[in-house]
Parts: sequence; structure tokens; C-alpha cells
Amino acid sequence: MSLIKETEEYLTKVVKDLGYDVEYINLVPNSRKELGQFQINDAFSIAKSMHENPRVIAEKIVNALDKRFVNVNIAGPGFINISLSEKYIVEV
Repeated sequence: MSLIKETEEYLTKVVKDLGYDVEYINLVPNSRKELGQFQINDAFSIAKSMHENPRVIAEKIVNALDKRFVNVNIAGPGFINISLSEKYIVEV
């Protein structure tokens, strides 16, 4: 299994464990690398279906992440920017 796919499966589990009904969380390569290697945009679709603020959902997701991520930040109304830690990349 690829590193990206494994990470997406982990993220999907995290979001489901928070009580949100999602099929799959997708990592998108970030066009602004200074913000992180990847971006997660799923807080918006979750917010729409749950009638919640996407930034609040993004904060819940970020707070539930483990140490495999570094440079985790939320931009704007709910874009989650993340990078994978070197330790995690080496271990996988």
C-alpha cells in the first residue's frame, strides 16, 4: 500500500471516529508548499451535510491527528494543511 493511500485511510478513520459520515478523505498536493505538503479540503463537504462551521470541523480533525504529521495548520475557512513527519516517512 502506498504512503498516501495509507495516510488517507488513517484520516478517514479519524474523521469517522469524530462522528462524521464520510466515504473517504483525500489528500491533495498543496500548491503552497510553505503551508504544508498536502491539503485536506473535506471539512467543507462535511460542514455542508452537518450544518456546521467548516473551520470548527477542521479544528476537530486537527486536534485528533497523531504525531505522523508536522506543520499542521488551518487556513481560511477550513483548509487543513499538513506535512508528513520524516520519522513517519522512514518508518513506512
